[in-house]
Parts: sequence; C-alpha cells; structure tokens
Amino acid sequence: MNIIEIVKIILPFFAIVISIAAVFISHQNVKKQIRVSKLEEILEIINMLKGYYKTAFLYTNDLKNNERYLDGKLNTRDWMIIESNLNDFLSNIREETIQQKTARLYVLTNSYLPKSDLKFKTISVNELFCDVFYTLFYKRLSKLKDKYNGNFPKPEKVFQIIDEIESAVVKEMNLGFETITYKDYKAYFENTFKNDSEV
Repeated sequence: MNIIEIVKIILPFFAIVISIAAVFISHQNVKKQIRVSKLEEILEIINMLKGYYKTAFLYTNDLKNNERYLDGKLNTRDWMIIESNLNDFLSNIREETIQQKTARLYVLTNSYLPKSDLKFKTISVNELFCDVFYTLFYKRLSKLKDKYNGNFPKPEKVFQIIDEIESAVVKEMNLGFETITYKDYKAYFENTFKNDSEV
C-alpha cells in the first residue's frame, strides 16, 4: 500500500466524521434558535399584557368601589359611565385574546424555562393577569377577595416584577445582552433624547 491508497481510504472516513459533526452542531443550533424564539414570545406576551394591566387595575378598583351595582339591580349615572368605559376597554382587548395569550404564556413558560424562581414568578404573573381579566370580564370580585385579600397588586410592583422576569429571560437566551427597564428608558428619553433632538 502506498500513500495515495492510504489517503483514499482515510479521506472518506474523515469526510464522514466531519459531516456527522456538522449535522450534530447544526441540530444544536436549531434547538437553541427554537428556544430563543420561544423565550422572545414569552417576553412579547408579557409586554402585551403589561400594557393592559394599569388600566385593568384601575377598573378592578372601580368594580370593588361600586360592588353594590354589580348585580344590576341598582344604577346611578356614575356607575353607568364606569360600566360603559369598562365595556369599551374590554371590547378592545377581547376575552378570547386574553385567554389565548395567557394560555400560551403558561405553556411556553412551563416548556422553555428551567424549574426555578423565574418559572414560578412568570407563572404567578400570568395567573395574576388571568385573575384580573376574569374579574373584569365577569364582573365578579371572588378572585380579588379570595386570592388577593381584596386588592390586586399595584401596577408599579407588578411592573417591577416584570422587569425582573424580562432580565432573567434575556439571560436565559444567553446572547450576552442586558435589558433596560422602562425607568432606564424614561430617564434616557428625558435627559438625552429630548436634549439631542432639541425638543
């Protein structure tokens, strides 16, 4: 056997090993890309629901403060205005949309986050969104009273928890970047952007 024959035997073997390694690496990259896209979807849903929370929180307080009108037997002009505004808000967000998003958030969280404080925190915030919107859509205060001692968490506290979730989810993506909070953004906008844009 000469060198050329040995190379002819070894070269295909190395090509097969390199092909197998390339397939393995490609498979790992695809799995990572899928996970990153699911984590991005978690952030997207949380931010969508976060956008509704402050208004929803205010309406739950209106329901609590006007509980005597919820059975429909009593009516005042103030309650009719509150109820009309609440119904307008709810018609814009639709119950099916909230149910789909909260169900999807639960599935994604349970499937793509490790069993840790992050998973429990995310599921708890999702449950809070479910309970707030249940209270509004059905005009029932049972969840508010039974689970939250009569008061849903204030928006500022919920947003703080969501900021923590966002940071942790971005770390889970392992892409090397950090999130900014709304507070950071607001400070930048007020101090830098407005100055730079001469507003």
